Amino acid sequence: MGFDEVTFFGTIVKTHGIKGHLVLRCYDNFKCKKNNPVFLFFREGDLLKQAAVSEIQFTYPFCRIKFADIADINEAETWLKKEVYIEKKALLQNEIPYKFELIGCSVTDSISGLIGNVIDIAEYPQQQIAIINANGKEVLIPLNKNFITRFNSTENNLVVTLPDGLLDIYLQ
Repeated sequence: MGFDEVTFFGTIVKTHGIKGHLVLRCYDNFKCKKNNPVFLFFREGDLLKQAAVSEIQFTYPFCRIKFADIADINEAETWLKKEVYIEKKALLQNEIPYKFELIGCSVTDSISGLIGNVIDIAEYPQQQIAIINANGKEVLIPLNKNFITRFNSTENNLVVTLPDGLLDIYLQ
């Protein structure tokens, strides 16, 4: 398994209970195909190591995980601060594209045309905001299903329909 087949899932931040459960801070609001991924992956140097998942419970921005190889809290503590990855093919298509799909993609307004490229995604309690480089100017666009017209992952393009005047705030 290579890094091109996985995406960053999150970082293990603490243990939970005495039976070896771990709490992971999720990078994105992931939705998995089979409700539970069978395997997750850990980065060790330049390699990915596979770990079997026996339990997982999502409560964004965290998820509680029990790995088959971890029997107690002492073993769980050795996994703290590890980066966790998930297979891209294990994820369901989301109404709002995942961060790993959006970073670097071009953004086009259905009325105004090409805006620029997504350089980052900011997290706020209410929603995510795409930070777009539009000819050297920073444009902030809320990522919600009302603004997103379509996302084409093969062309790496996000088409949005923005409210009148939103782009004018940034581009004038």
